[in-house]
Amino acid sequence: MSNITMNRNDLVTALKQVFNSGKYGIGGALKSGNITDYVYIYAPEAGEEAPVYFLNGNDFTFLRVIMGGNVEEAISPRVLDINSLRKYLGRWKCETIRMNFGESFHMWGSGSVTLPFINEHPYSQGLQTMHNNTKHITFVEELEEHMPKKMKTTERVTFDMCLQIDGDELKNCMSNCELVGTGVYMFDYDGESELTISSTNQTERFNTTIETQDLFESGEPATMQMTMPLNAFLNKEDKCNLYLKDEFPLLLITQSEALIYRAPYRPN
Repeated sequence: MSNITMNRNDLVTALKQVFNSGKYGIGGALKSGNITDYVYIYAPEAGEEAPVYFLNGNDFTFLRVIMGGNVEEAISPRVLDINSLRKYLGRWKCETIRMNFGESFHMWGSGSVTLPFINEHPYSQGLQTMHNNTKHITFVEELEEHMPKKMKTTERVTFDMCLQIDGDELKNCMSNCELVGTGVYMFDYDGESELTISSTNQTERFNTTIETQDLFESGEPATMQMTMPLNAFLNKEDKCNLYLKDEFPLLLITQSEALIYRAPYRPN
């Protein structure tokens, strides 16, 4: 049977992270939005605590969340509407959820619901490409001797810097920067131990500095801008590895193996 049983809170968290609702910078102002309304789910192997992948993305962003579940047999990739799932999960108070991936999708918790699959994620090709490019990336607490001091994602993108940051601190910084109202966030690492995150409009500028450590010991400064909120994605208890490089995408992976790859913001 194509069944997955998992903790309800884990499923709710995964959907919240890949949906990533929040205030996005569009045309110099903040507007409520999300990545897309769809989640790409699959489980490549069976097991009592097997990985279940939740993917989402668009032209500028790739998100990956991995949660453990009891997977009875490997599940090939399927696409579901996130809002339909969250509508029921938000009301259910059960501890576990069972999902069946047959001709249609069935979910059991505080009741049962049947939902249709979506034929294809609107960014299916890009999701598969980015997943293949990043599936080797995992959170690193400390760099061991055999580990290279670089992270390659594509033939054209290799990061030489890996900053370790407290998720709660990063979340607070982003929340304060959002008050400026543009939705554009500058990440500026000094090459030593300080990461400054800032946001600016015509009359205001907010900035805050985080003490951090470059696990790759590059000694190089780096600056990039992006227009994506992180509050829905970050869990307070998580540490994060943040990969930066001048004018390159931002790559972030949390201690719970949630990953964001976001293209840089380039003003016209």
